[in-house]
Amino acid sequence: MQSVVLDDLGWTFTVITPLQSVINDSRTVANYTLAGCVALFLLGLLLRERHLKNQSRQETRLALQQANDQLEHKVQQRTEALRAAQDELVQAEKLAALGRMSSVLVHELNQPLTAMRTYVSIARHRMVQLLGEAKNSESAGALQEILT
Repeated sequence: MQSVVLDDLGWTFTVITPLQSVINDSRTVANYTLAGCVALFLLGLLLRERHLKNQSRQETRLALQQANDQLEHKVQQRTEALRAAQDELVQAEKLAALGRMSSVLVHELNQPLTAMRTYVSIARHRMVQLLGEAKNSESAGALQEILT
């Protein structure tokens, strides 16, 4: 109920409003207020989730960067180890080739020397047989010296 006093006439004008429209208006205001609070709550949740998602992405990016750095370090170490092993293999192959070459050289030098020793020994032996030991002791001594 709402009242207004009219001074010039001395009347009081009163209007009776049904309660149902006031109740409807208050319910509408309460509903709008509730909807606004729910919207603000959902907006807060959305912002919180976005922040957590960005934080998780940053942590994942950092972990991936660290793993990548570790892998690059391991690759570099293994590359260096491979180079060192390759250098050692090249050096070992050079030494093996040198060994093969020296064994061939020794063989090529020893073969004629052994043949010469054999011929000298045979010559001394034949000389001793043919001429006798007393007569050719000087020649036999010289051949013995050649053998040694």
